[in-house]
Amino acid sequence: MSGTQSAESDDDADDSEGDASADDAEDAEEFVGDSGNGGSDDDAADDSEKDVDSSTDDGVGDFEGVVLDDAESEADSQLSVPQPASTESTEQSADVANDADGNADPIADAGPEAVTAPVALSGASAPAIPDGPAPVEPMGPLINSLWWAVPKSGGRSTNDASLTLAGTGIYPSVTSLFAFGGRCGLICDGADGTEQNPNGVGGGWLFGDGGDGWSSTLAGIAGGKGGAAGLLWGSGGDGGAGGAGAAGGTGGNAGLLWGNGGHGGAGGAGVNGAVGTSGVNNGRGGDGTAGGSGGAGGNAGLLSGRGGDGGVGGAGGKGGAGAHGSDAVAAEEDGGPGGSGGAGGNAGAGGVGGRGALLFGRGGDGGDGGSAGTGGAGGFGGTGGAIVVTLPGGKLSDSDGAGGAGGVGGAAGLGGDGGGGGLGGLLGQAGVNGDSGATAAAGNAGGVGGAGGLGGRLPIVDLNNASPAQATLAALIKKLGLPIQAATGIQLEDVDGRLVGPLNAYLYNTIIGKAIFDVGNTFSSASLSARVKEIVILSVGGQWGSEYELYAHKLAAQLFGIPADAIAALANGQAPVGLSGNELLAAQFVQELVSTRRVSDALFEAAEAAFGQTGVVDMVNLAGTYLGVSATLNAFKVRGPESFSAPVLPAAPSPVPASDEYGLGGRLPLIDLDTATPAQLDLAAKIKALAVPTQQATGIELVSPDGRLIGPLNGYLYNPVIGQALFEVGNAFASSSLSSRIKEIVILSVGGQWGSGYEVYAHEKVARLVGIPEEAIVSLASGHAPVGLSGSELVAARFVQELVSTYEVSSELYHSAEAAFGQAGLVDLVNLASTYLGASALLNVFEVPVPTAALITTS
Repeated sequence: MSGTQSAESDDDADDSEGDASADDAEDAEEFVGDSGNGGSDDDAADDSEKDVDSSTDDGVGDFEGVVLDDAESEADSQLSVPQPASTESTEQSADVANDADGNADPIADAGPEAVTAPVALSGASAPAIPDGPAPVEPMGPLINSLWWAVPKSGGRSTNDASLTLAGTGIYPSVTSLFAFGGRCGLICDGADGTEQNPNGVGGGWLFGDGGDGWSSTLAGIAGGKGGAAGLLWGSGGDGGAGGAGAAGGTGGNAGLLWGNGGHGGAGGAGVNGAVGTSGVNNGRGGDGTAGGSGGAGGNAGLLSGRGGDGGVGGAGGKGGAGAHGSDAVAAEEDGGPGGSGGAGGNAGAGGVGGRGALLFGRGGDGGDGGSAGTGGAGGFGGTGGAIVVTLPGGKLSDSDGAGGAGGVGGAAGLGGDGGGGGLGGLLGQAGVNGDSGATAAAGNAGGVGGAGGLGGRLPIVDLNNASPAQATLAALIKKLGLPIQAATGIQLEDVDGRLVGPLNAYLYNTIIGKAIFDVGNTFSSASLSARVKEIVILSVGGQWGSEYELYAHKLAAQLFGIPADAIAALANGQAPVGLSGNELLAAQFVQELVSTRRVSDALFEAAEAAFGQTGVVDMVNLAGTYLGVSATLNAFKVRGPESFSAPVLPAAPSPVPASDEYGLGGRLPLIDLDTATPAQLDLAAKIKALAVPTQQATGIELVSPDGRLIGPLNGYLYNPVIGQALFEVGNAFASSSLSSRIKEIVILSVGGQWGSGYEVYAHEKVARLVGIPEEAIVSLASGHAPVGLSGSELVAARFVQELVSTYEVSSELYHSAEAAFGQAGLVDLVNLASTYLGASALLNVFEVPVPTAALITTS
């Protein structure tokens, strides 16, 4: 943890999942690196269940579900004589049915009796069995059907097998004789459709509800139609939802006299287009497919009932992102263009509402149209193959290679039209028209690739077209930097006056960039000599193989008289030669820190004796700052005019010892504020103003019980000039475009790779507050491959882990992060990781422990 952060106004609600209050969570995010945005939208299919609405004034249940078309209300099966059923013994319950007033039904229960098989029709051949699901049990006795079936269940059968014709138990067999023509029998409810027989079975020839259509799970296959109700009485079945891109089924019509129309099924959502592939169709992303139309609602009965609602149209599929342009493989070769994004699919229209009953019925509402599919983002251009050219007078310029053009964003699909409301009865109300589907945005154009030289993967900001903030920061940098350029020969701008090296990246977020730039200006206050400073910087750059950093500080080292063999050894990551005394000690200290992420007791004690505690803090802060510079330069492949050896990859770190030998400060005693200098007291007060509320909100120990600062904050007090600048860098990340969750993923990824106990301890707590899954926290904190993450969060974790462990990022992963965060967002991500590399170095060198109850009470 490198510092505190100011209040952020852009935190999303979904970035504050935790037990702390909203205000406390915001304060915690300010201090440790939270600033949220994001979100996602999911498509949902309508529920096809029917709910009885007892408030309707037509006396029949009002069903809420999905609807179908009256033209589809009858199955077109061939009418044929049914095959007689076989004899079976049936057990019937002895329950007495109660009527509406609670009295026992006068129809006595008949005990179990054998059911006699019907006599086969003489001379008739065996008829074909209807192609549909088997009908369910009948809803009641013939002699009681009109009074019992409808008032009892709003048109649904009671399925009470004890209520048989005259107590003889023969009704099921009688009604089954009428199971033809797409109907379940004489008086019965139709069965729901299945994958094999998608359409719902119609209700009985006299009474009964139609079965619901099957909801398709297969792409391109429409939902089944709802079964029609009985000819006289009953509600139509709901249509099934369509599979991906397919139409929903129509709702079944109600009975002629009484009943509600079934609701139409929802249209299936379109399929998202595939991500483009380099070399195939110019890298263009696939088009999203169209969403299916919602099914029409079924019509109500003539006397009473409500028309079914039209089904919702399916959303159009999203266009696939274009492939990223291929990076150049040779000098002066242009990077490949990014592929165009695929077009979004058109959405399906909402279904038409069914007609209400003739007199008082209400028409069904039209279904809403589906949302349009968004266009796919264009791919980023590939990095060009330019090299850095040194012109007469030391001026730097790129060769002719150019970054590839960004791909064009895909076009958005069209929103689906809302379905029309169904007609109401003479005195009834018409259904409401459905809303048209939401429009969608076209895909973003991909960014231009870098030149591969002075800008590397990151295009150099053209100051002629810069924003006012960029122009102001560039002017400040030039005011302070150009005298250095004149004195040393280090080129900080190219022949066209554009800032190069790490300075170009600072312009992508001017608030963070200025804060980082200001840190570099404070090291004139360090107690280290100019030669030791250059040895520290060369030692870091040589381990990372950071070209531009080594180019610049090789020139500075020569000016300060550092031996050529020492410069060559350090710049190529080799053991120092040609040095002695404190200079040799500084080189060994920094090389061990960077390569092992630790410093041994013997080397630490020698450095402390040579430079003093404040001098060691200055050396570690300088090394940490240039760890960040190296990470920025390497992530964006910023080159210099000279090549050096490959990076020296680090060894796997061991955790910081969980010892109370040194107390809360580790190897660095906590500053006693009772004897502190005015500058230390002033900085401590500024830090506490944010640290105390953050500690209360998160539980992170930042201040000891006696008021002393702990963690990295204690180290800031040893040199308040440098410490305050580092503290302000932490505050600057309030302006970052990264979400709270992404920030914590970045910080945990750095801390886990470095095995930095205190950093991991602090940011595990914040990560839980912002809702990062526990398995992801554990994997990142332990330095393992991320689990439990997806999308841009997974990309961020992988990016940082690869950068910190290998000192570079592969082209595939880089372009994935570029597409996920944009070039400016990716600069924010790299700057955040770079800042916490410095924090990890400080915490690990001084072996700052994780606070425990024992440490807090004894320190």
